[in-house]
Amino acid sequence: MNIKKSISLALAVCIISGNICLAEDINLKPKINLPGMVKVDLPKTKEEAKMMKEQQKEAAKEEKALQEAQKKEAFGKVETMANAGEVQSMYILAHAYYTGQQVEENDVLAVSWWKKAADALYPDADAWIGLFFAEGLGGLPQNQVSADRRYERAVERGSSYGAIILGIEKYRKNDIDNKNEAIFLFEKARSQGNPLAEQFLKSIREKGTDTNQDFRNRIDWKKEMKKIPLDEMYYIAGSNAYKGNIVKKDYGTAVRWWELASDAGNVKAKTMLGISYYTGRGIGQNYTKAVELLKEAALSGNALAEFTLAKAYLSGNGVRYNRAVALELLRDAQDRGMKEAGKLADNLEGR
Repeated sequence: MNIKKSISLALAVCIISGNICLAEDINLKPKINLPGMVKVDLPKTKEEAKMMKEQQKEAAKEEKALQEAQKKEAFGKVETMANAGEVQSMYILAHAYYTGQQVEENDVLAVSWWKKAADALYPDADAWIGLFFAEGLGGLPQNQVSADRRYERAVERGSSYGAIILGIEKYRKNDIDNKNEAIFLFEKARSQGNPLAEQFLKSIREKGTDTNQDFRNRIDWKKEMKKIPLDEMYYIAGSNAYKGNIVKKDYGTAVRWWELASDAGNVKAKTMLGISYYTGRGIGQNYTKAVELLKEAALSGNALAEFTLAKAYLSGNGVRYNRAVALELLRDAQDRGMKEAGKLADNLEGR
C-alpha cells in the first residue's frame, strides 16, 4: 500500500462528524529518538545546573510570548473573515465572546454573531441562541417556546449540542415518552462524537428511567465551552472544510485553517498540515516541510504524526530511509491506541 492510500485509510477510520479523531493521544511522553535530535549534556556542577535552569526559564518565557503573539495574529485573521461573512469564522467569533478568549466576555455580541452564523446555516449556532432564550441572556427575552424552536432547528441541521440541550429539556418533563425521546437525542449526539452525551446516558443507565433527573442543573455551559480553546475551533473548522461538513469541501481551505491552528500551537492541526504537505493535498507537496511539522507533532505525542512520519522513514521521502526509527515510531503510536500502526509494525517484523 502506498503512502497516500495508507494515510487516507487511517484518516477514513478517524474522521467523524466533521472532527478528525487522531487516534486519541495518551498523555505519555513519546518513547522515540529521532535522528538529528539535539542531545543536551547534563550539568556537572551546581552552577551549571543553575545556569541551565535560568536559560530554560528564559527560553520558555520567550516561547510563551511568541505563542501569544501568534494567537493574537490568528484571531485577527478570523475577525477579518467573520466580518466578510465566512460562516465558520462568525461562529468562532461568537465562541470567543461567549468564553472571553482574545476578547472580553460579552454575551450580547456572542448572540449577535451566533445569529449571523445561524442565518448562514451553522448548526450549533441555533443551539446556543436557544439556550440564551431559555435563560434570558445576551439581551434576549426569556422565552422557552423560542428556545425549543431553536433547539429543534439545530437538531434538524445536525447539531450535536442542539440534540443534547433539547434532550435535557425533554428529560426534565419526567414522562416516559419525553424521556425516550431524550435518550434518542443523547444517543444521536454521542454518535456524532460529542463526549458530553455519554455522561447523561450513563446516569440514566445507572438510575433508570423511573428516576427523575434534571440534567439542566448539572452542567455549566459557559464553563464547558471555556474548555475549548480557539486553536481547537480553528482545527475543527479545517476538519469541516476537509470533509465538506457545514461548508463546501475544499482542501485548500482546510489547510488555511490548520495553518492558523498550528500557528496557535494546536498539535493535531500541525499533524494535518504535515500530512497535507506530504501528500500535496490542498497545498504544494513539500517533503522537507512535511517532515519538519510531523517531527514536532510526533515529539508532542501525536499518534497519527508518528504513523505518517514512520511511513516517511520507510519511503525515504524527506528523510533518509531508516527502518529502525520507523518501527520505533509505529510501536509508540500503537501504544497510544493506533491499531493501524501496530499492524504495519507487525508486517515489518514478519509477525
